[in-house]
Amino acid sequence: MEDGPAYLTTVPTDPSAAKKWVYDRSRGGNPVDVQAFHTLGDTIREHVIPGASLAALFRAAAEIPGVDLTEGVTDLEGRPGIAVGQTYNTIRWELVFDAETFALLGERTLRDLDATWRPTGDKPTTPADLPPPPRTATSSTPTPTSPPP
Repeated sequence: MEDGPAYLTTVPTDPSAAKKWVYDRSRGGNPVDVQAFHTLGDTIREHVIPGASLAALFRAAAEIPGVDLTEGVTDLEGRPGIAVGQTYNTIRWELVFDAETFALLGERTLRDLDATWRPTGDKPTTPADLPPPPRTATSSTPTPTSPPP
């Protein structure tokens, strides 16, 4: 099978190589580690990726600075999973995966005032510099389990 708009077969199956693959393709205005996490999420959300490569991306995500893993989470549909997430400028973005298949169940964004991690090249931000919190504390986008009819 070749790469195309939906299928992505060029992602390495080795986690270290998959991490390098993500960083090599990261473009954007965020600090490099933040952008790498966003690129990884975009890649998983926008493509069908073979199982071994998807597992490598999941393991690579855990190696991106500032990213941590949370077990025992559920998505909005109540499906159990495992999340990898990163907090930057008081916004925590998490990708929720099925713990056995690594299938993306969904993603969620949370307000997080923990500013202990600072990406390389980032300028300091204090809570006083930030806008007031949004009215909604969390949002989440479930990923459908099957394609629409």
